[in-house]
Amino acid sequence: MLKTTATRFFSALLGYVTLIILLMTLNPFYVALPKKLEFTFGSSLDNLILNIILFLPVGFLYRLITGRRGALLLGAIISIAIETLQLFIPARTTSAMDILANTLGAGLGSGFHHLISKR
Repeated sequence: MLKTTATRFFSALLGYVTLIILLMTLNPFYVALPKKLEFTFGSSLDNLILNIILFLPVGFLYRLITGRRGALLLGAIISIAIETLQLFIPARTTSAMDILANTLGAGLGSGFHHLISKR
């Protein structure tokens, strides 16, 4: 499936970046059943910017590896999974704005690749 060395390398790099994102967003690893499910819709501007930056490599590398669109969907799936897992980590909060910012970051990363590859 992955024919070239470059494709294999960038696929491994995408996996590594995704693993780092999971480790950063799911820390601390204390998991417990929540007493009540809390899902916020607010976020600070710096948190939004950091979430966008965090997912830029996901979109960029996805587009680099596949050459296809779909980075928004990948970013959304990873983000929804993270936010769902954060429901069970008492020290973390789950936010719809995080999902939107992460998805936007993946989309922007894909857009950056598109701009660079046209040159």
